[in-house]
Parts: sequence; C-alpha cells; structure tokens
Amino acid sequence: MGNQTLSTNNKIDNKKKYFIVFICMFLQAVPYSIAQNIQPLFVPYVIKQFGFSLAGFSLIFTCGAIASAIFSPVLGNVFEKVNIKLLFLLGATLSAVGFMGFGFSHNLAQFYVLAAMQKVGCLLFSGIGVPYLIDSWFPKEGRGKALGIAFSGGSIGNVFLQQITSQMLASRGVTYSYIFFGVLALVCSLPIVMIFVRLPKAGEVEVVEENEAEEVQTSGFEGLGAKATKQNKYFWLFSIGYAIIAVSISALSTQYATYFTGELGLSATLVGTLGSVFAAFCLIGNVSGGALFDKIGTLKTMTISMLLQGVAIVALIFCAKVPGLAFLF
Repeated sequence: MGNQTLSTNNKIDNKKKYFIVFICMFLQAVPYSIAQNIQPLFVPYVIKQFGFSLAGFSLIFTCGAIASAIFSPVLGNVFEKVNIKLLFLLGATLSAVGFMGFGFSHNLAQFYVLAAMQKVGCLLFSGIGVPYLIDSWFPKEGRGKALGIAFSGGSIGNVFLQQITSQMLASRGVTYSYIFFGVLALVCSLPIVMIFVRLPKAGEVEVVEENEAEEVQTSGFEGLGAKATKQNKYFWLFSIGYAIIAVSISALSTQYATYFTGELGLSATLVGTLGSVFAAFCLIGNVSGGALFDKIGTLKTMTISMLLQGVAIVALIFCAKVPGLAFLF
C-alpha cells in the first residue's frame, strides 16, 4: 500500500514537472518569439517609413545586447530574493510593452531605449527565468532534457510567426503590427504567468541530499580553473573564432529580411516562408547538433557547421539571379 502511494505521488510530481516545462515552452513560443524572432522582419519597413539608415536602425540589436550584458549579473542574484511569479510578470510586461512601444516611436533614440527595455524583460522571464524554474523543478536528473524541450518553443513559435508577421506588415504596416504583436504577447503571457508559474512545494520534487551534492561535485570534471584557462592560448583562439562566427550568424539572422525585401524585392509570402523554413531548421539543428557533438566530437561538428554556413552565404550571393537558392540560407 505504501509503495503504491509513493508511485502515485511520483507520477503526479512528474506530471506537474512537465506541465511547467510546457508552460515554459509556451512562453518561449509566443511572448519570447514575438520579442526576439520577428524583429528582423520589421527592419525594411521601418527604415522605409521613417527614413532611417539601415546601420542606424540596426543598432537596436546592439542596444539590446549591451543592456542584457549589463543587467545579467544583477538580475541573476535577484531570483533568490524575489518571488519568481513577480519577476516573470515584470519580465513579460517589460518585453511586451517595449515591443508595443515601437509602434508609437518616431525617432531612433526611442527605438534604442525600448529595445534595451525589451531585452531586459526577455532576460527576466526567458534568459534567466526559464533555466531557474527548470532547475528548481528538476533538481536531480532530467534537467537538460526539460530545458531543451522548453527552449524548443522559440523555434516552434517562430515557424508560424514568420509568415503571420510578413503578411501583416505588408497589409497593415509597421505601427499596427508592432501594437498588435505587443498586445498579443501581453495577453498570452500575463494570465499564464499569474496562474501557473511557481516554484515547487515541499514534497513535489526529489530532495537532493547533502552527500549526493558532494558526490556530484567531486565526481565531475574539475577543469583547469579560471586563472589557468585565461593563460591557455587555445582558449583565446576558440574565443576569437567563436566571436567571428557570432558576427556572421548575427548578421544573417537579423538582416535577412532586409536583403530579401529591400534588395531582392521578394514578396511578403515568400519572405515569410523563408523565415519559417529557417526557424524549422533551427529547431532541427538544435536537436541534431547536440547529438553530433556527443557522437563525432567538437571539431567534426564545427567543421560541418562551417560548411553549411558557407553554403548559406554563397546561396545568398547568387539568389538575386536564382531566387530558389534563398531556401539554402
């Protein structure tokens, strides 16, 4: 009888755990995707409407990145002191209101401030919030799998939002689209957060004993330490190489819509379809990439990534003459 009760409780706990994973996945699919994934589609329409330069308006991505870097250390400490529901509500509100605010902006300074505000909001409910929540509900095992499922929501939501956003921008314009998606993010996030987001109560998850925690710490790879790592030339070579890769990936992911719409004059339907294909293969890459790193190692996997990135860039160069090549990007 006791064993049966224990088994039932474990089953209930697992359902609660994975329901929280689903909630995180939904937050990634709608409010996060709206805040972070569809902004590139707005770029060609905004610079055309307001007469901004491409370089000037693209600085919104830089402003967001700088704000994230500044506030990350501070916000990481806040999660242990403030109610998590309140932090998620604050983050979702900042993100949605920031996006909505773009619809009322008329100069670059306003866009820059709102981009920073929006990024801080995303950091609260997604960048730090989701991992913290998953970590709390999966203290012993299954954390990596749960986190992977949760973050896959961003790619899933992006598949649909790319097409919807492209069509709305073409038919309704920038102001309406910004306000609509900002309101949608707010409506979809606040009720979900208020009702469902919470930390586990006593007895809902496994308890990590002190001796278990010590065993995990001593049995894992101890590494070289921060000081030795900084003196390792291969660490700096890797860092420089990764920075170069990041510049390339960032340029492609934030400027593709401007290139397709402004330079090539592709239709809104085709641009949205290309964005959806891009999002779908991002999801495939996230899943298969992890498996490849485990099976064939870092060097071979990164080499495959380099070749694929090269093919994408070459395809973008020649897709002006052969539009079908754009699907290789």
